[in-house]
Amino acid sequence: MKRVLSIINKSKFAFSSDQPLAKTALCEFHKSQLNAKMVEFAGYEMPVQYKEGVLKEHLHTRESASLFDVSHMGQVKIRGKDSVDFIEKLIVGDIRGKPVAEGFLSLILNKNAGIIDDTIVTKFDDHIHMVVNGANKYIDLEHMKKLKEEFFANSDVSIEYLDTRQLIAIQGPKAAQVLQNLTDTDLSKIKFMHHVDLTLKGGMKVNACRCGYTGEDGFEISVSEQEAVQLAELLLANPLLKPAGLGARDSLRVEAGLCLHGQDMSPQISPAEATLLWTVRKTKDNPFPEKQKFLGSEVLAKQRKEGVSQKRVGFAVKNNGIIRQGCDVLDEQGNKVGHVSSGTYSPILKKGVGMIFVPPALSSVGQQLKAVSKGKEFPIEVTKMPFVEAKYYRGQ
Repeated sequence: MKRVLSIINKSKFAFSSDQPLAKTALCEFHKSQLNAKMVEFAGYEMPVQYKEGVLKEHLHTRESASLFDVSHMGQVKIRGKDSVDFIEKLIVGDIRGKPVAEGFLSLILNKNAGIIDDTIVTKFDDHIHMVVNGANKYIDLEHMKKLKEEFFANSDVSIEYLDTRQLIAIQGPKAAQVLQNLTDTDLSKIKFMHHVDLTLKGGMKVNACRCGYTGEDGFEISVSEQEAVQLAELLLANPLLKPAGLGARDSLRVEAGLCLHGQDMSPQISPAEATLLWTVRKTKDNPFPEKQKFLGSEVLAKQRKEGVSQKRVGFAVKNNGIIRQGCDVLDEQGNKVGHVSSGTYSPILKKGVGMIFVPPALSSVGQQLKAVSKGKEFPIEVTKMPFVEAKYYRGQ
């Protein structure tokens, strides 16, 4: 039992404010029907785990499928004939070159190339849809408003926060089977990161994107707040699917090598430092041509040319031990050279893994380092990410 509980970094999911917590449409359902342990996260009352515990929830996701309430995330709709130009200024990715209904991960930067947030962006025929982090959504909306005022004051761009939409994720190798049982739409034709409008049994209409935050196949389903509980009940009626909380979601995303904003990226960390340059639109020129410039692009171009002082890489603990966020990283001579941004116990690898920021000279796979936790030094080794092979669905 001690090891199971140690998966959770309790300080990350602790009540920390005197302000009333926001609630998702599933909040009471979690407590009354699923007996969830609730905590504060991103200003919301959210389930951190259910009766079977974090370890079993993690393993069930890898072996079958789990349901996650991610309704604290923000959903935003951008409209107007100048919306593509606006998004090109807002994010680092290439929305102009993306097909309709195919989402992609991108980043919102400040003028210093720091990462304000990460976001899933999808272009539709009449609008652009964004999913942003729950802790950052109001910051993002204010940033969008200021960007519009500064660069698009006389343009046709509107920004709408979809505050009545909820988001339910189902993740795992059997997630598609669970959802397929509820719709006549052939899900085998829906590839990773693609959206589809679905009519479920009983006539419920939802939009699903084949994506997630676990490294597994799965879907994030956007549903009205009035129908969120009904959707959760419909999905959980299948015994292949069980609920999972924030604790499992965190250990799953670390195994998948996926960043968490506020830890592995932040307004003080650039895409070059976070090893996220692959999200940046491609150009033959450096710096970007005027028409391709996004906020922070000039600083980022300089970093790409001159290099950076730190870089995010994966690590594994060589002996027993779990290294948490904030621990110092030392070189073999005992000098402090970096810090741990994320750390957890991997139920699949049965050892501690995570992410660190260290100088590029110490970032090669196989590099031997040490991490300090509670006054004790633990030998660690730089390793490739993801720690567990991604199983995103690319088609039959």
